[in-house]
Amino acid sequence: MTTLNKKDVKSPDKFLRELRMGFQWTTQHSKMVAGVVLLCLIVAGGVATKSYLDQKKEAQLQAQYFPLEKAFLDKKAALTEGKTEKATGDLEKDYGSTPADLMKIVEQAPGSKAGKMAALQVAEVSIQYKKLDQANKALSLADTKSNDLLSAMVLAQLGTLQADDNKCKEAVATWEKIINNSSVKFLHGEIRLKQALCYENLNETTKAEQLYSQVKEEEKESPVGQSANKYLKLLQAKKVN
Repeated sequence: MTTLNKKDVKSPDKFLRELRMGFQWTTQHSKMVAGVVLLCLIVAGGVATKSYLDQKKEAQLQAQYFPLEKAFLDKKAALTEGKTEKATGDLEKDYGSTPADLMKIVEQAPGSKAGKMAALQVAEVSIQYKKLDQANKALSLADTKSNDLLSAMVLAQLGTLQADDNKCKEAVATWEKIINNSSVKFLHGEIRLKQALCYENLNETTKAEQLYSQVKEEEKESPVGQSANKYLKLLQAKKVN
């Protein structure tokens, strides 16, 4: 069917003729049109079904996770307060099977919210008990491709673990994924400060100074900005000396 210009639309005869041709084409190709419509409905239905199944699976995973989280937090509170129990320094003795059960959720569904929350809990207690390999495994298993807050939290902790292990290049790359996530801008100042500290540790002082200055300007009224200003002055003093 040809395209009508403004002049054609003002001409009733030609407009009706083109309209009739379009109607005839649709009638003659009704099976194809119906097939396209049906395909669209199937695709839409498939998306809706997948979304429903994803939500159902997430709900099931969180139903597994939250009782474990409660057991973990209750045990943590008891050990911290020391009124009823005292920490032995042995993770399995103090927390039983809870960390291992949480790890199973990470392994089962690394991209789920439950999986990421479980990874953070396992990492926290593993770091506390100096089981850094276990902490790294939990955080590395979690799927952080989605731009959500939980993914950013996992990446932030993983980067800190890498930096503490003197793997600053890896840490900077890990944290850069958070910087590229525009939905968590409120974390960017703190993450850039961490990157700057790593660059300084790598003797890449120019990059460190640039990041300190950026955080200082963007986070003027916050503790992060004040820390950046302090580290910037210290770095500049070193360069003078």
